[in-house]
Amino acid sequence: MSKKCNKCGEVKDFNFFYTKKERRIGKGAENGYRGKCKTCMASSDKIRSDATKERRAFTGKLWRSANKEKKAATTKAWYQANREQLLATAREWRKANRDKCNAGKAKRRAAKLLRTVSWANMKAIKDIYAEARRLEKATGIAMHVDHILPLQGKMVSGLHVETNLQILTWCENISKSNNFKP
Repeated sequence: MSKKCNKCGEVKDFNFFYTKKERRIGKGAENGYRGKCKTCMASSDKIRSDATKERRAFTGKLWRSANKEKKAATTKAWYQANREQLLATAREWRKANRDKCNAGKAKRRAAKLLRTVSWANMKAIKDIYAEARRLEKATGIAMHVDHILPLQGKMVSGLHVETNLQILTWCENISKSNNFKP
């Protein structure tokens, strides 16, 4: 048995049509199938998806900016629930991509060396790192020493000096990334 597609007009076998959820029995066999064939349904779904993709991205961005605390709590809960799996995945990636990891570490060390000036107070810098380690042991929360002005920023690059360092939780530092907003 066959059916004519309402969009392309081709007559195709019933296998080329999706079934309706609400099948009507007794008014002809073709009433149990969609009007468009699977190919036409897929193309119209793709067009619809492409048309709404930008709008969905924009509304998602609006929602995230209006619900920062809720988004942060949801992200943190998801991370806690999937922590072991994420760490294992990251470990495997680092193991498989040792060259990329080493290149990134070398780039970071070079930037740090280039951005460390002769007048930097190295004792104060070491004290900040020691304080971060102490806080991490006391609270049990991973702490990072962050550069307020990133060493390799796009807009501005900072120096590796004591006045450009701050202690943040790992979550705050990761969410900040390599960004600086004046």
